[in-house]
Amino acid sequence: MVPTLARAVARELERETPAGPEVERFARTALGGADDAALAALLARFGAAGEAGDDSDAALLAELLLFPGREMQQALEPALAEADTAFVRQEGQAGQEGREGAGRADGAAALGRALAALAPRARFLLPGGRAVALAPDAAACAGVARRLRPGHGAPPALARAVDAALAPQAALAARAALRHSRCPWTARNVDLLARLAASPLAGPELPALLAYACALLPGLEEGADLAVALARAHAAALRHLEAHQRFAGRLAAQNFETLALRGERAPHADPEALRREMRAADRLSRILCGVPAAAPGVVHEDLGTMTPGDGLPGSGFSDSLDPELP
Repeated sequence: MVPTLARAVARELERETPAGPEVERFARTALGGADDAALAALLARFGAAGEAGDDSDAALLAELLLFPGREMQQALEPALAEADTAFVRQEGQAGQEGREGAGRADGAAALGRALAALAPRARFLLPGGRAVALAPDAAACAGVARRLRPGHGAPPALARAVDAALAPQAALAARAALRHSRCPWTARNVDLLARLAASPLAGPELPALLAYACALLPGLEEGADLAVALARAHAAALRHLEAHQRFAGRLAAQNFETLALRGERAPHADPEALRREMRAADRLSRILCGVPAAAPGVVHEDLGTMTPGDGLPGSGFSDSLDPELP
C-alpha cells in the first residue's frame, strides 16, 4: 500500500501547481523583491544539488512550495484513506507489543522513504507565469509525508457518516479537513462528530460545524459537559463582540488619538468571525445537546410546566433564538 500511495503523491507533485501567494510574499520580503527569474535561479540551484546545503533561502522557499496545499490534500485523500487501514492495523499489532502509536509514525516514515526512492520532480508555476522544477531530497520528501498525515484520517464510522451527508466533492473536502485537524479520535469525539454528521439539522453548514467541533473538542476533558462548554464558548464570543461594539461606539463619538491618550486599545476582534463562532456554538448545542448555547441557565434549570409559546421571563431565551434555525 505504501508504494501505491507514494506513486500517487509523486504524481501530484509532478503536476504543474501554481505557486501560492505566500511564495510571492517571501520573494518580496526575505529575498529583497526577487523577480521570477531570480526565484527560478534559486530553485534551479536547489534542484541541481538535490539538497539545500547552506542556502537557507532556497531551503525555506522549497519548503513553502512543497507544503501540501488544500487541493493536493483533497486529491490524495482517497489514496490516503485506503492506506489508513494498513497503518492502523500496523499500529494495533505494535500496540500489542508495547509500541502503541508506532504504526502511524512508521507509516509516515515509510511513505517518505518510498517517495524519495521515486525521485519525483515537483513542478510549479510562479506568480508571474514562469514554470520551474524542483527535485526534493530525502528530507523534503519526509516532510511532505509527515504533512500529509497518513494514518490520521477520520475513523470509518465518521467517514461513512460524512460521505452519507454530503455530495462526493464536499465529503472529500470534509474528510481531508478532518485528517488535518488536531482532534484526537477518542470514542467520545468520534461519536459526537458522527452524530453531528448524521443530523439533518446540520444541513449545508456541516463542514463548518465539523471544523468548529474539531477545534473545541481537544480542549474538553473526558466527562466534561458539552452543553456547558458550548455555552461558555458562546458567552466568550459574545463578550468579545460586545467589547468591539462598545469601542466602535466610543470611536464614532471621539477621535482615535483621544482614545489612545486615555490608554484605550482597539479590541483585536473580527465581528463577523465572532458571530460565526456564536452561531456554530449555538447550532452544535442544539444538535448534540438539545438546548441553545445562548441560554446557559437552561442546561441545569427546572423549567416547570409551560404552555406552547411561553418564554422564560428575564432569561432572554425567547429573544435569543435565531429565526433561521429550525
